[in-house]
Amino acid sequence: HIHGMPPVVPPGVYGFHENANITREQGETYRMMDSLLLMVGQTSGTGDSSPEDTIRKIAHDILKRMPEPFSLGGVQAQYPNRYEE
Repeated sequence: HIHGMPPVVPPGVYGFHENANITREQGETYRMMDSLLLMVGQTSGTGDSSPEDTIRKIAHDILKRMPEPFSLGGVQAQYPNRYEE
């Protein structure tokens, strides 16, 4: 039974509001940034790059991995809201 469940279970399954996903993802982002700042603090004394350069490189690497944003107008045109039953 457990193998048939999706890898990310909607928060409603556990009785949480749907916005619980936003809070969880926000917490993950904060933890990632805290780890990044700790790492930069530990490595700032080595090499020729400044902490700002290290953060900039990591941020550019993260941005390269991000998907392109959706064209909201294109999505709305392709999947219009229908207010019928």
